[in-house]
Amino acid sequence: MSHGKDQGFLDVDLDEDLSQYQGLDELIRIRPQQIPLEKYDRIMRLVAVCPNLSVCDNIMGTKSTGQEFVNAENWIKDVISQIQDEWTDLQKVAYIDYRIGKKISYSPDFETEVFDLYSARSLWKIIDSGYGICDGISQVEQYLLERIGIEAQLVYGFEHAFLVLPNIAIPRSDGTVVIGKTIVDPTWNLASHRYNAYPNLFAINYEQAREFDLREGEDIRCHLNSRELSGETIGIEEEELRKIYVSVGIANEDGTFKIADMMSESDAIAQKDIPLRDKIEEQLRLLAKTYPDFYKCQNSTMSVMSNLLNHENMNYKKIVVNRVYAKDDKDKEPIVYVCCITDNDEELFWVADPRKSTSCTQESSENDVSSTPKMNFTRMRLEEFEAEYECYEEDIEKANGKRPWEIENTRMLKAGLRIGKKERGR
Repeated sequence: MSHGKDQGFLDVDLDEDLSQYQGLDELIRIRPQQIPLEKYDRIMRLVAVCPNLSVCDNIMGTKSTGQEFVNAENWIKDVISQIQDEWTDLQKVAYIDYRIGKKISYSPDFETEVFDLYSARSLWKIIDSGYGICDGISQVEQYLLERIGIEAQLVYGFEHAFLVLPNIAIPRSDGTVVIGKTIVDPTWNLASHRYNAYPNLFAINYEQAREFDLREGEDIRCHLNSRELSGETIGIEEEELRKIYVSVGIANEDGTFKIADMMSESDAIAQKDIPLRDKIEEQLRLLAKTYPDFYKCQNSTMSVMSNLLNHENMNYKKIVVNRVYAKDDKDKEPIVYVCCITDNDEELFWVADPRKSTSCTQESSENDVSSTPKMNFTRMRLEEFEAEYECYEEDIEKANGKRPWEIENTRMLKAGLRIGKKERGR
């Protein structure tokens, strides 16, 4: 069976002896979305023979490697295998949206001199690497939904992409069900899912989506789209959404999300009668303890850190949460940092640098002791920090030629998660 020929590439027949294509990797380009799912195992075998072939997706036309395709498809199989037959379509969407948030983060080097737009839009590459941007991430979710028979449309607002489910059943609190069009924004749900919080942009109507575009009085127009969304859209009620997430094993039995426990601890820390420096360190240790992979999902981490540090009992002369890179890192990998002028006028930095990870011992059920990596924030003074790290050029431009921590009397926190009263406990 031929998979369809791209100009200048071989027309591979997946039903033939695939060993005949060995060594012809550079002449092979496959498009799995044009191939029946029952033939995917043959694609896997072809990749084993030709590991350097190219895999293209339908929407962006971007390429992934054969190994990225294999890794991504294995993850997809695991996700789909966890979906229960008795679940409604909305339950299935909720579960897939959650798993994507647990697997993928927004590209932490977006809008820097080292950002690779092509990779951030490549379907299987995004899944394998765990990083992408809005249209690539939305494509991933659309692809998974289509794999289980749920239609999803990729829609663009103003420089942003999200999904519309055109024919989905939404339960109501009065026991009725409404069928219609609803919006899911996988990208803006990433941080919520990574940190087990309420997903604010799941099954919402157009008006609700536009409310999230308002930032400190400014309309960033991310969901502005009158053409595709001119028809009626429907949203789910909060309690019904919570029931959905309880039913698929994501929320607690009482409908709260698991971030509630961390926020409760965070509030207790903020109210302690201890120096501000110690409060910050306790908040950061809480983050590292609760979510040990926090340093791998930089954008989501900066968002949740804003929630932990933005408390009325934590008063700052200056607070900055942002990213830098190590000066000796040729790849300029993003590293999250916090800068603060504390209550005794110390200017301190806390850096989540994976190269500074330490080891800790954990005891297994058989009392065996094994060494596992442990990441936490390293505290540094200004001169130490500036000797080791540097800002991205675009971040300096955004701060009018200054490094963010050089701006006096500023409060620069990434937009935090919108956490409901049930989770916030305030």
